[in-house]
Amino acid sequence: MINLINGDCLAELDKLEENSIDCIVTDPPYELNFMGKGWDNAGISFQKETWTKCLKVLKPGGHLLAFGGSRTFHRIACAIEDGGFEIRDTIMWLYGSGFPKSMNIGLAIDKKNGVESEVVGVGKSGSADTHTRCMNSITQNGTDVFGGEYEIKVAKNKWNGWGTALKPAFEPIIVARKPFKGSLIDNIEKYGVGGINIDECRVGTDTIKGGTMPDLSYVGEEQKKLGNGHKMSFGQVSNAPRIECEDHIGRFPANLILTYDQMTFDEVCGGFPNTKSQKTNSKLLDIRGNNYNNANKNLDIAYERGYNDEGNASRYFYCAKASKKDRDEGLDNFEDKTKIFNGKSNTSSKNIKDVEQRFTTIAKNIHPTVKPTELMQYLVRLVAPNNAIILDPFMGSGTTGKAIIYENIEKDKNYSFIGIEKETQYYEIAKARIEYARNKMNNNINQILQQDENEIKKNIIDIQENLPINQIICGNSYELIKKMPDNSIDCIYTDIPYLIAHGGSGSSPLSLRIHREFSQDLADIKNGIDYAILDDFCRIMKKINCFIWCSKLQIPDILNYFKEKNANYEILVWCKTNPTPATNNVWLPDVEYCLYFREKGVKLNNGYDLKHKYYVSGLNVKDKKEFNHPTVKPLEFCMKNIMHVTQENDIILDPFCGSGTTCVAAQQSGRRFIGIEIEENYCNVAKKRLNLEN
Repeated sequence: MINLINGDCLAELDKLEENSIDCIVTDPPYELNFMGKGWDNAGISFQKETWTKCLKVLKPGGHLLAFGGSRTFHRIACAIEDGGFEIRDTIMWLYGSGFPKSMNIGLAIDKKNGVESEVVGVGKSGSADTHTRCMNSITQNGTDVFGGEYEIKVAKNKWNGWGTALKPAFEPIIVARKPFKGSLIDNIEKYGVGGINIDECRVGTDTIKGGTMPDLSYVGEEQKKLGNGHKMSFGQVSNAPRIECEDHIGRFPANLILTYDQMTFDEVCGGFPNTKSQKTNSKLLDIRGNNYNNANKNLDIAYERGYNDEGNASRYFYCAKASKKDRDEGLDNFEDKTKIFNGKSNTSSKNIKDVEQRFTTIAKNIHPTVKPTELMQYLVRLVAPNNAIILDPFMGSGTTGKAIIYENIEKDKNYSFIGIEKETQYYEIAKARIEYARNKMNNNINQILQQDENEIKKNIIDIQENLPINQIICGNSYELIKKMPDNSIDCIYTDIPYLIAHGGSGSSPLSLRIHREFSQDLADIKNGIDYAILDDFCRIMKKINCFIWCSKLQIPDILNYFKEKNANYEILVWCKTNPTPATNNVWLPDVEYCLYFREKGVKLNNGYDLKHKYYVSGLNVKDKKEFNHPTVKPLEFCMKNIMHVTQENDIILDPFCGSGTTCVAAQQSGRRFIGIEIEENYCNVAKKRLNLEN
């Protein structure tokens, strides 16, 4: 059920049935008069009445998640508490897309005194890749300039460099709950709400083994028989049965959420240290805090904890990705509108203020405070049980409703949504965005219903039978890959033809000889690839799970392509200890790069040795001579990469397999492989290697 209401929430809340809502997830006005919007200065978020009405419709034990501004959230929290809620926590949402709304005091004083400030340069704020996109052309001093360009000025007084505000980089999310009578467990059994969905909101995808532990109920019963009901000493109980602890995936969710992309990672996560988490042995404690003492040594009471990983400490926290297309998705029929920072008109001021000029944008969704859909999905998932009715009394442009539809698709939920929005222009935007999400869901359902169980099984069998499993195919990968079925490959691992800059490396006899030999070796593989093949890569993979060895010149294009797919990435490096000594006016060619991309849901296997992002060795001189291929990669590193991101019996494709290193690595690690190579001599080398390995 989706119910969208264009009206005042104070009036509409009175029409809802008491104790009928499972949870409320909302982004109310922060009461900052943001961008001159009247609705953000009406005081409704500070009113006790607003939250009293929310409390009335919410089931006992139901949660309320409400965003707030860093300057005013305390007033919102007080109003929520005064309305009858219990404040349970505050989640801090950190992001790198905020922009400072600070007045330059020095320039303001120059203007007041009629002094012309010195122009020292031109800056550009925002780009197509950032959250704030400055795309429109405006006129400044008779010249058309890009909407994101502005003059950099220096004040001619002692207050140069002083301002009035910090750049916003976080927003608090108030976590409150409606009080209930009796115990929490009784309330959950009666109303179905009151808890937090820990396991579905864990951070990361690594599986943590639960292991075993003693059955404490057995130990307790035995102690009662011995008259030791106040304690549970293992010293007097032996041979207690052990119980299996459930495996779980990811870290425990925290009250900190991050949003960043490739451009803002350093801003959001740069302050986090690099840390290493090791597996440790923990011991069970009795109620006095003492270790259980197993005097008879018949019980192994220790159990393993920890994740055995390392990296930036931001991995401890959930990251909600922000997508460029998210904001305007579903609004194709809406008119592009200019958003002026002053919020009062669709035209810039005659004398453009610095902040107006820098943050004038064009968009279809003109709501000023749109949250990322992925963030709202996570928040809904955190507090909403399956089949929940979720209310957003300040719907805005409808991101909460859109998030609920996507949760129904991706997490197989059955959520219902009630959204209330007073402003008609935002209501229409919300309706279009949510309808787009609903159509997407309905299309997915219809596609599933069109195939019965037998047809699905037949498709799976056909895919497996038609793929040339554990074979080397001699042919053009651009043509052959188009014949491969969708969603049939678990991982692509490939060393694509490099794009290599033409030019000399010096005029000495040694440099000339090295350059001549180098050019001959790479004659057929120095012009790169047609990036259109990446579309087929994504089509045939079940989820994006892809390693691509490439030259430095190819890194930006490939990164940008997979960034549009919202894939996570890593840059792996092979450090060579004996590089070619062509060093006249150039760096040593002692590293090669491998880009790894994975889609959300791709599991990384545990194992400290598998997780290194670098590999140190000499050039494969022996392999290059034996297999007559100029760019043989280290077999050990390839194997570790494949074992890190795939499971036994998975299918690994290398569409540019050369002398077959990928296929050998797959074979030796218990995976299946498909290799495609256009050069017949390399195909024969690869087949020979695989036969020898057998």
